[in-house]
Amino acid sequence: MYIGEIAPTALRGALGTFHQLAIVTGILISQIIGLEFILGNYDLWHILLGLSGVRAILQSLLLFFCPESPRYLYIKLDEEVKAKQSLKRLRGYDDVTKDINEM
Repeated sequence: MYIGEIAPTALRGALGTFHQLAIVTGILISQIIGLEFILGNYDLWHILLGLSGVRAILQSLLLFFCPESPRYLYIKLDEEVKAKQSLKRLRGYDDVTKDINEM
């Protein structure tokens, strides 16, 4: 949902599809790595758990550096100034009036 809210209109569908593709690919890789003859046995289960845990902790820590969704700030909280600041940070340019008008 976050990707759909912060993506430019022209890329919104493609980025949403890519996100879902990445999830399914991750599930496939996890299933392969979890096979008994790779890491899914009694001696190596802790490595498999550690790989998942490290990724989850890293993602949780990096979440604090993600800006608020401009769409959420503008539509739900009615804070246009904060929404523009967030859009400027995400887009990398100062003129975000077109993006605000699309919301």
